Amino acid sequence: MKKYRNTDDSNAINKAITNITTVPVLGVHGIVVDETIVQTILISPLAADTPDNSQIVIDEISIANLTTITANDTNYWTFQIHNETDSLDLLVAAKTTKSTGGSTMTAKTIYNLGTLQNATLGCGKVIEFQATKSSSATDITNLICSITWHWA
Repeated sequence: MKKYRNTDDSNAINKAITNITTVPVLGVHGIVVDETIVQTILISPLAADTPDNSQIVIDEISIANLTTITANDTNYWTFQIHNETDSLDLLVAAKTTKSTGGSTMTAKTIYNLGTLQNATLGCGKVIEFQATKSSSATDITNLICSITWHWA
């Protein structure tokens, strides 16, 4: 498993009412994801960077890519969002392209990762995107992750 860090958190320190942080996975457009990966996608703002309080709430997390990943019970991807700082998963159930319990991920279509838990984050929390490849799942091209959040 490769572990990557995206250290540019400038998008996350935007003080608008609703914020959308979009991160190209692996930090590069045009990359092909062909193995299990873990990448930092958000670092919650530090206390000095918050308006009146020090927490954010993640409202929605979605992904999209340029490749259709057909649902399959052998060759599939599983996606999870993880609070690395507190060792907590943010998705109630990992999203998958497995036929049983999952669905096809259509190219150029927003794929909502589902119901969230542990979505209120204090200062300086490191949030990671995890994509786990099973067997010979189709490679993912130009994967992006979009996080919609607001101040608590």
